[in-house]
Amino acid sequence: MKKYLLYLVLYIFVLSCKENDDRLVSNQVSYNIDKVKIEKKLDDMFAGAKEDYGTPCYGNMIYDKYRNIYYRLAYPKVELEDGVDYISLTSQGRKKFSIIILDEKFNIIGETLFPEYTYNSTVLFVHQDGLYICNNHPKNPEFNEDILSFQCFELTKNKSLSLKKQINYT
Repeated sequence: MKKYLLYLVLYIFVLSCKENDDRLVSNQVSYNIDKVKIEKKLDDMFAGAKEDYGTPCYGNMIYDKYRNIYYRLAYPKVELEDGVDYISLTSQGRKKFSIIILDEKFNIIGETLFPEYTYNSTVLFVHQDGLYICNNHPKNPEFNEDILSFQCFELTKNKSLSLKKQINYT
């Protein structure tokens, strides 16, 4: 089975090698995103980066083979500060994000909203212990460029993600 995501669209397109088994999954709306709106592109590269950084959208989806669920990133609209290099920040994760938790049939079973400027949503992985998310966001007050730090989250009974432990690599 293959999954195709479009970042500005809430739909998940599921394509299969089996005949007549392709489908459109359409109920994966984040509780933190009202709607995705594509704004006009700005001529100024820095203003355009700021606009893109604050625009609500959906991100990657990751399969968790240990719990037979999916995690899908969602980025709600946020108010942005002036004087910040949003071009550099884009590769470090956004200001705020949530993780939508989906069952094996892509039904939403939960969602967790993460605090602003704490985690790097572009660096995460699934392990049998849980979902590890890098907490080395450059705007995190505890950021240390000499340490690669992850926090492990586990799926709780109420289908949200809860902090389990932290690991650091020097």
